[in-house]
Amino acid sequence: MFRFTIRELVLLTLVVAMGAGWWLDRRMSQAKIATYRAKCEKFEAATRRLEAEQELLRKELAMYRNLIRSGPWGLPEDRFLRPKIEPDAHEFRELP
Repeated sequence: MFRFTIRELVLLTLVVAMGAGWWLDRRMSQAKIATYRAKCEKFEAATRRLEAEQELLRKELAMYRNLIRSGPWGLPEDRFLRPKIEPDAHEFRELP
């Protein structure tokens, strides 16, 4: 029959515990990596969608600018794009 000393059993327990800990850590790390990859793919899809929407909005803005330039209003473009802001009357109240 086999005879083991306490020292050998403690060493065997240490080796098994280290192996189990390493295996669990590795498994959890792989799960985290899979989760982060899925999130990354979602963000990349959202980025592509937002870039496409941005491009559509740029085209729409260019269309409106062209409408303003060629419109029948007869006003310069600057008046539409940068309106002059008039001060409100309440800003110039006299102090008591």
